[in-house]
Amino acid sequence: MRRMRFCTPGTRDLCTLILPDSARIQEEDARFANRHGTSKHAPALPLYTSLDAARTLADERGINGVTMQLVSQRAGIASGTAYQFFDDRDAIFSEIYEEWVNVWWPAL
Repeated sequence: MRRMRFCTPGTRDLCTLILPDSARIQEEDARFANRHGTSKHAPALPLYTSLDAARTLADERGINGVTMQLVSQRAGIASGTAYQFFDDRDAIFSEIYEEWVNVWWPAL
């Protein structure tokens, strides 16, 4: 689902720094909460993830404009770390597509 986003160019640039980093922190916090049972939610989930960072890049640049390096930068992780989770950018978009089919499509 594509939505219009309205903001100044400066705000957009700031978000490209802050949102990926906070997504990574939320993912780490959720893993910690699940490991130590410190959340009232089962399982604890982040509000948004590093996959969301890839999705945002695709919205901005189109699928062909997204590279693993860009996804890594947007997610605030090293390029090598991104390859621990996904073999390549196609694997990322397969995951996004699978989420869309299983979660969003039935809700329509």
